[in-house]
Order: sequence, then C-alpha cells, then structure tokens
Amino acid sequence: MTIEASAAIDAPVFSRHQREEVPGRDGRRYTIAPLTYREKQAFSADMTRAGYFHPGQLRIFAAMREALRQIAPDNLPDLLLVVDEYEANPPGQALSPAVQMQVDVIEAAVRAVPGFAVLVSQRDEWWGAMPLFLLSHALRGWEGDGLPLFTRKNGRVPLDLVDAMDGDIELVGFRAWALTHPTPSAEKNSAAPSPVAETEGLSPAA
Repeated sequence: MTIEASAAIDAPVFSRHQREEVPGRDGRRYTIAPLTYREKQAFSADMTRAGYFHPGQLRIFAAMREALRQIAPDNLPDLLLVVDEYEANPPGQALSPAVQMQVDVIEAAVRAVPGFAVLVSQRDEWWGAMPLFLLSHALRGWEGDGLPLFTRKNGRVPLDLVDAMDGDIELVGFRAWALTHPTPSAEKNSAAPSPVAETEGLSPAA
C-alpha cells in the first residue's frame, strides 16, 4: 500500500491586534476584538469546564507516526518525513500547499487507528466548540435583524445570546481566533483597521 498526495489550497493569513467589524448573513455586522491575556485564560477555563479537551500537537504528531507504523504503507519513510516537516513548521504559520495536502491524506489514512482516532476526535470536538466559546469573550457588539439586544455580563456574552448568531458563529468565531493568534508575517505586514467605538454593556455596535 502506498499513500500519495498532491497540491492543496493554502489557508488565508490573518492578523491585526485591533477591533474589527465582520459582516454576517442578511446584513448583520459583528464587532470583535482579540482576546486579552486574562480573556484567553477565561476562555480556556470555559472550554475545560464544558468538557472539551485539546490533546496538543506533540501528542498528535506522536500518535500519527505510531499509526503510520501500524498500517505500514510501502512509502512509510517518506510519510514520516512529511510528519517531521509538519512538526517543524513554525506555530501559526500555514503549511505549504503540497505539505498540507500530504498531511490531510496521511490523517485520513490513519484516522481509524484507535489511538490516533481518540486524539483526533478530542481535537475536532475542541475546534468545533471553539468559535462559540471564543465569541463569548471576543464579541464587543452587533447589529442586524433577528439579533437580540447585545449584552456582556462579567466580561462575557452569555452563550445563549451567542447562539442567536446561528450560521454566523463559525465565520465570525474563526475570524476572532485569527485576530487573537495572528501569524508573525501577517502581524508584521498588516496595517491597523479603522477603530470601532467601545460597545460594552447593553448597546449594539455602531
């Protein structure tokens, strides 16, 4: 058996430690901000209390190598080199399209191996819930039809209010993640956007 892969589409690069307005569906607009240090800790604690656990990339890399050895493809040495390149990639920096495609194919091939499957399931559940919990801390206001009155309580937007964003949660949540964790190159090269007025409390963003 041989596992092969070709090119992939590279991911966009985000940055800017500033507030930003993000358009949603049906003319809705959301104001978000990168999380402060304390907000990051609170976000992490919220995820843990809710039962979500991210195993960490080091464990993912080790489990991926072990799973490859278990299925023993003909090109095992080459695939282990791909995992090495994946692990050596600087945090927050997108993989090259070719390597990303190879990683995706490797993961798909070993996803059913029990030890790897458990870690990937935990990772995917964490990322699936992340936008909802992150927006609880990152949102600074919103406006648009169908949205309730914007409210922050004790530094958080209640999760039942974030739920009202419905189909916009993932889009806006991942944008908030990108603002909080910009890549080094994007942070260096990006210009700051126009400032957005403070919208804490019970008023929607302007």
